[in-house]
Formats: sequence, C-alpha cells, structure tokens
Amino acid sequence: QGDWSSDVCSSDLSDRALRLFNEVINDHDYEPYGSKAYLNKGIVYYNESSFDSAIVAFEASISRVADSKMIEEKAYWYLGNALANIEMFEEARSAIYQAYSLEGVFRKPAFLLLQKLNYDLGYSEAESLDN
Repeated sequence: QGDWSSDVCSSDLSDRALRLFNEVINDHDYEPYGSKAYLNKGIVYYNESSFDSAIVAFEASISRVADSKMIEEKAYWYLGNALANIEMFEEARSAIYQAYSLEGVFRKPAFLLLQKLNYDLGYSEAESLDN
C-alpha cells in the first residue's frame, strides 16, 4: 500500500508540475522562461519513462533557447538519453555529441556515453568524436 500511495503522490506532483510548466510556456513566452519550462517538462516526462513526450519537449527547448548554454547543454544531454532509451542510437549519438561540444558540466559524462554509443554502433576510434 505504501508503494501505491507514493505512486499517486508522485503522479499528482508530476501532473501539477506539467500544468505549471505549460502555464509558463503559454503565459511567459520569452526567454529564458520558455526554454527552461520545456526542459523541465521534458525531465518530468523522462522521469516517467514517457520518452516520446520528453523528446518533443527537449527539442522545443533546444529550438528556442537563447543565450543559455546551461539550458542548451542539459536539453541535449537529456534528449540524447531519451533517444537512447527508445533505441534511436544514431540520433542519441548526435544529441550527446552536441552536449559534449558545449564543454559544460555534462562534458565528461557525454564523452563516456559517446564512447559507449560509438562502440555499440561500430565506429572506429578515429571516427569516435566526429559528428
């Protein structure tokens, strides 16, 4: 019963968060609020394993982000992971490479994930960091 009630609470919190992010997107359509709201919306979907919805949100964040390398890098990082979770490995590699290229806090984990994706996709070491 404890698991069920925590799932309900978690679901209610996710629903409330999604409503809030949609409100920000609809009522405050300027940066950095829009791109950050889409990013956070995507993270909620990602954490619920709703990867298709997460991908749409991360792509929306990336398409509108302006002057925030942190938001852009985080959106590419999560986008790549969401794509990997639905076995779109080439697309995941491309997104993770973008996160890596931004040289921020996700650079090291992006490098490690790129190495794994390159290995799984059969890329040679020479091609490993070419996009």
